[in-house]
Amino acid sequence: MLRRLFASKNFKKKFGDLIKVGTGGTLVFAGINIYYQNEKFYNTWVMPLLLSLDPETAHTLAVKAAQYHLVPEAKLRESHLLVSGHLLYILLFKWKC
Repeated sequence: MLRRLFASKNFKKKFGDLIKVGTGGTLVFAGINIYYQNEKFYNTWVMPLLLSLDPETAHTLAVKAAQYHLVPEAKLRESHLLVSGHLLYILLFKWKC
């Protein structure tokens, strides 16, 4: 009975359609979460996936993602302490030249 069900053309077509819709929905879901920079999605899915890859492959994927602007720019600004330290260095050491 089951063998006949799995061998039918109707079942194969429905199963193929199920795989296509499921894959498409997953890609749309991942794309929306990446676009809106969902931190929970990154921490739960993207980072564990990247950490499971070997370092060379992960680096290549990271470079490609940065090349196509798939990774957001850093939101951190340079600290004012670093700027003042740089100015202090210029004032103390370069000023004497």
